[in-house]
Amino acid sequence: MGDQVFRLMDQLRMVQLERRKRIESVSERRKRADHLENANAQSLTRIQIEHEARQNAEAALRKAEQVLNLLRKKQRSLEETHTMAVRVQEKTERDASQLRHNLTALTTRNQYLINRVDGQEEDSSALKQRIAETQQELYKLRQTDKELRGQLLVSEDAEAELSADIAKLNAEIDFVKRTDMLDENGRMKPIQIESDGSDLVSRLQINEFLYRAQQEPREAVALIIEKLSHLLELIHGAQSQGHQYLGDLDRSNGYMKSLRNKNKELLEDVVTLERFRGRTLLQVITNALACPGGKKPDLLLEGLGYTVAEVYELLRMLHAADSAQQIEVIDLSKNDLNDEAVPLLCEIINMLSYLKLLDVSENYLTPQGIGKLSNFIKGMEGITSVLQNDEKIAANSGAQTRIQVKIGNQKFPDEKELEARAALGSHISGPNSVASEKAKELLSNADTFLESDGAKRKDNAQASSELPPIKPPPS
Repeated sequence: MGDQVFRLMDQLRMVQLERRKRIESVSERRKRADHLENANAQSLTRIQIEHEARQNAEAALRKAEQVLNLLRKKQRSLEETHTMAVRVQEKTERDASQLRHNLTALTTRNQYLINRVDGQEEDSSALKQRIAETQQELYKLRQTDKELRGQLLVSEDAEAELSADIAKLNAEIDFVKRTDMLDENGRMKPIQIESDGSDLVSRLQINEFLYRAQQEPREAVALIIEKLSHLLELIHGAQSQGHQYLGDLDRSNGYMKSLRNKNKELLEDVVTLERFRGRTLLQVITNALACPGGKKPDLLLEGLGYTVAEVYELLRMLHAADSAQQIEVIDLSKNDLNDEAVPLLCEIINMLSYLKLLDVSENYLTPQGIGKLSNFIKGMEGITSVLQNDEKIAANSGAQTRIQVKIGNQKFPDEKELEARAALGSHISGPNSVASEKAKELLSNADTFLESDGAKRKDNAQASSELPPIKPPPS
């Protein structure tokens, strides 16, 4: 127990000694740190002083550079001013030398003129004498001019009187020419009547009669009586022919009325047949769309005489039918379709998404209409390529064929056939209401023409214009 206490006491003393050493070392470190802090503060003070001195030196240097630049600018300005002054001085010297030269020349010329004036004073007396003689001659010429002017006035008055007499004589000559119908040479002018809208003057030989009457003025009255009798005879003959033509016109109007009634009956029959034909064609489409047993409907409308109106009705029925989307084949070959049906065909192709074949061969489509149809197919959604030849247009969507349009054997009618088809289509082949209205309008126009006097007046005018040539009277 005592050993342990001593051991612990020894350890305590060792610890205390070690503690004192550490305290001393810490105090020494603190002193060293204080010394270092003081040295650092002194260094910072010196650095700040040196920094301020450097800033002051830099400011002084910048100020000196500014002063130096200002002095350089002033020196450059002074040099330019000096150069300009030198140039002005040189110019002034040149001007002064030029002025001195001009002064010398003027002095020489002045001396020459003075000498010349002295030499010409001797000739002035001779010139004055000559001027006096010239003035005397001028006075004589003025007197002569005055006398000639008086003679000229007398001549002008005489000329004016002669001109008035000549004008009076010319007026009298013109009056005589007008009254006697004479030309410039004094010969009698031939009288001639011109007519733009009628040939009666030439047929009745009026101008020949006037020429004969002028050539024989003493027999003019007899010639006039003869011509009037001939004209009355011609008028009487024309009146008789007019009565005959009026009778023929009445008979023609009777024939026209009977023909009109016949045409009216035929037109009503044609309208009825067209209505029946339209209903039949529409019923064919209805029967084709109503396929029993779940079959896919195919519209086989070959050779039925379809026009644009029937294609329009077909499009309307396809819009209304539920089974229209299942159609894969539409055959419109050997019909009467033209370029006006191309927009309707394009709308049908766009509406029927499962349509595989559209046959429009042996119709009346032109190359321009076929081109419009091909361009529409090219612009359809999903079409990757379009192959076209004289027989068909094939549109592909990738590796599959989307649709085929047969276009072969198109017919190109002549102009007369096209006009006949257009007239027939505009009056009959349209919708039923339009056809009936056109028929009524045609019939009413015919009735109005027959009941009015326009036809008679027209035929009378034609009859009078178609008279045979009239023979001139015997001379």
